Amino acid sequence: MFSSTMRDRRDWIREKQHGSIGGTLTMHLSGREYRVEYFKGTPPVRYSIDRDYAIDESGSRVDDAEFSQIVAALTMALHDCYDEKLHVNAPTAAVFEIHFQPGMSPFGNGRRVFIEGRLADLMRDQIGAPGVTFEYPVRVDGSAPQWVRMKSDTITGLDPVA
Repeated sequence: MFSSTMRDRRDWIREKQHGSIGGTLTMHLSGREYRVEYFKGTPPVRYSIDRDYAIDESGSRVDDAEFSQIVAALTMALHDCYDEKLHVNAPTAAVFEIHFQPGMSPFGNGRRVFIEGRLADLMRDQIGAPGVTFEYPVRVDGSAPQWVRMKSDTITGLDPVA
């Protein structure tokens, strides 16, 4: 795919499907070549990508700056060529602390509740939504993980810890 925002057609993106759920995008951006595995999205999202599955020409995972460049190029190309969007999964921290409304913590007041970053990224869009219940393993006050059900409307936010 070529986008009007790509430089003089020297930058390009090629899609190769590997089945009904996804494939690989090969990208040439600013003289570098990248490969990104993708899952097909549900319209209006065309691709869902993850930073862990983006590699450069030497076979190494891309760094934050390179991944930002990949996301920007894909976002512009998808908008220009298909009028579709991109979903990006790039965890922002390894651990998050969950904050509850006063008196609504399933563990009692004053207890610190932690969740793994990828699970926090999945729950982020639904925080505060009525009728949504999460069932995830959490660590209470740093103890071993335990499965718990939490109502989304009792959660006020997530803070990155590490």
